[in-house]
Amino acid sequence: MELAGDEVRLRPIASGDADLIVRWRSRPEVATQLFGAPPTGEEHVRWAKEAFKRGDREEYVICWHQQGDRPVGTIGLSAI
Repeated sequence: MELAGDEVRLRPIASGDADLIVRWRSRPEVATQLFGAPPTGEEHVRWAKEAFKRGDREEYVICWHQQGDRPVGTIGLSAI
């Protein structure tokens, strides 16, 4: 499912987003908010596969329309 508004679009994360997401999660200001160390690319892919297998969460990339639909972050819904 994809959600779109006037300024942003939420699209499901895809395997091709792994490097970008790992880069974001490795930024110091983001890494301090994580429950553990920032993941490697392989760890992220493994986590995503397991998370989606359970079927109780949705993960999206936030894309900003004003910047040419540029990915600017992620958001997740869990325990749904």
